[in-house]
Amino acid sequence: MDDWDENDFRWFVGNLGREATSEILANIFRQRYSSFTKARVVENKVWKGSAGYGFVSFSDPLEGIKAMKEMNGNKQM
Repeated sequence: MDDWDENDFRWFVGNLGREATSEILANIFRQRYSSFTKARVVENKVWKGSAGYGFVSFSDPLEGIKAMKEMNGNKQM
């Protein structure tokens, strides 16, 4: 995550399925939040799939907080 903008508001996303990818996670947030900037799903090196968690970032902290509240418990991921 060294290549992420240090001024972005970042948060942890957990409970992702093994099929989750950074692209899928980015598409979910990009569709809903204009200040979304990046997503990364951490991969498990043993089974070559999602480790079950990742990170997302937003340029606007208020929209990041809104996204966190709205997406908490969302079953799309």
